[in-house]
Amino acid sequence: MKTKGIITCIVAVLAVAIILLRIGQIKNEDGLIEVVIPVNLLGGETTEKFYHGYLTDFEYQKLVTDVRVNDEDSITLVLTTDQLTEYKQNMYNYGMFDGNNDSIKNVTYENKLLTRITVLVHSDKYEHNVFEKTMCNSVLAAYAGMYQVLSGIPPDEWSTTITIKDDDTDEIISVTEFPNDDMYRVY
Repeated sequence: MKTKGIITCIVAVLAVAIILLRIGQIKNEDGLIEVVIPVNLLGGETTEKFYHGYLTDFEYQKLVTDVRVNDEDSITLVLTTDQLTEYKQNMYNYGMFDGNNDSIKNVTYENKLLTRITVLVHSDKYEHNVFEKTMCNSVLAAYAGMYQVLSGIPPDEWSTTITIKDDDTDEIISVTEFPNDDMYRVY
């Protein structure tokens, strides 16, 4: 009977390991969580530039334990469980913006993984505000993608659709699917 319990435990551990490998997160030998971040979530930076930015940014260093550049044009973040929780919460909150914008009225996440996001804007102000157009598209997509990868979505499978709507008329101004080849352009 004891052997059956041990076998059940081994099978359960293997199942969890397979799931963690599938989702791009794995605990290393030190018990830290490793998360692979694709280059398309580095804000248009190369992996080397991102890595060197990490080395000089004290605030970012508090969010992760280590950063490694991978051969396949990605980076690996090494985090404690607490760091992972905080990083995910930051990505979720940053995407909500702070309400101090001329044209952005409201950001709504339509599901828990941020795969569909609606942004209500004052269209007359939005059309002439390059900074806030970029925030509503490229920056918000990067936050959503990073949140998804930190939540266990494989790095090559993250995606989000951002719908921009006029707050007064409910008219759809744009619908953009990310990632895309043009995601870090300035609008």
